[in-house]
Amino acid sequence: MSLRQNTFTSTNSQQIIFPYLKAHIDGHDIFYPRIVVTLDVFLGKQQYDFILDTGADITTLPYYMISMMKLDLSTLTESVSYGIGDGATKSWNTIIDMTIGKSSYRIPCSFVKNNGIPLLLGKEGVFDTFNIYLDNEKHETVLYDILRPSNIIQ
Repeated sequence: MSLRQNTFTSTNSQQIIFPYLKAHIDGHDIFYPRIVVTLDVFLGKQQYDFILDTGADITTLPYYMISMMKLDLSTLTESVSYGIGDGATKSWNTIIDMTIGKSSYRIPCSFVKNNGIPLLLGKEGVFDTFNIYLDNEKHETVLYDILRPSNIIQ
């Protein structure tokens, strides 16, 4: 991750750059847009690689993250999620706190009954907070802060 001033607009928004994740699959490289997110887990504040999933409406985490984040399952809203595996998947929804760059945010999140999925950063709470540029030539995800959104934690 690196921080630098925004070079694409005349505003003073902060630019945050994350190199893509690279996987070698079936003899070739596949690049995934990554964003490093800090979460408060039972070990304290830890950084995690999230894949930016522009097709996901909401940030989606595997079930095991509920206990890692010290959340009480009984306080989460039970639901059903689609688009993860085959058909409907049981899920639990809440708002979580996360830090990206130097700011902390409150983001809607769904925990799904599937511990095999990667950490996925969805659109809600993210696309209205950042302008996002996927630089496929440099293999970087670039975030630009929009104005101070209502979900930011000061």
